[in-house]
Amino acid sequence: MQRAVELMRYLALGAALVLVAGVAQAVSIGGTDSQSQYTASSGIFTFDDTVSGTAERGTVTTADNPALAALVGGRIDLEIELDTSGFDPSTDIITDASFIGTGAPAEILIWDATETTVLLSFDVTFVDVTTALPSEFAPPGGTIVVGNPVASSYGTDSALTVKGGTMAAAAGGIGTQAVLHINISDPVPTFDLADLFNYLDSDFTVGLDVGPTSEIVWEIELVVPEPGTLLLLGMGLVMVGSRRPLARRR
Repeated sequence: MQRAVELMRYLALGAALVLVAGVAQAVSIGGTDSQSQYTASSGIFTFDDTVSGTAERGTVTTADNPALAALVGGRIDLEIELDTSGFDPSTDIITDASFIGTGAPAEILIWDATETTVLLSFDVTFVDVTTALPSEFAPPGGTIVVGNPVASSYGTDSALTVKGGTMAAAAGGIGTQAVLHINISDPVPTFDLADLFNYLDSDFTVGLDVGPTSEIVWEIELVVPEPGTLLLLGMGLVMVGSRRPLARRR
């Protein structure tokens, strides 16, 4: 009886992985934030900006997996902190900068449209500044890129994990890995060539009411197993399970 139960477990797990392999795909969640700010005294960059006197959150505009469609139209809070353990914002080149989590239970919170329920949250381990184009090369105000939207950049350019929320299971479950990409265009004050080594030593703001009408563009890519990997693993478990009784009879 025990052997029969063990066999059924192998077969069930293998079959489940083969089934998942047929639908597994990279999951991308994206959106904008119309007003963001960086505060040099704290080293905090946040979407929940209060420069205009009214707190506002970013917006989710895309979710390419139907299971996460309810995220679209939701609002996002993001708060990350400059890692100064090996970086001096007054003298070091900006592309050596890295942001880390603030120590909060979750640094990224995606709320429903009414901002009453947390649908998905992420813990941020780190996210690097990957590109910095001064205004001389990216007019009018320059561009700073944080992270990388490619899933394979996990652990190199950024590292996030799903922390919770009512839709955590649909996003792969708590602990699912993810990467972060933020495109910061036309900050105020302007990011110029002269600022390459000290821009993060001063405050800057991006978006409506404080300068150009640009928006932050952000993307979170969930890192999921490749379908082929799951398929091979599932088929392997099915084969192992089906062969075990034969091995015992010998």
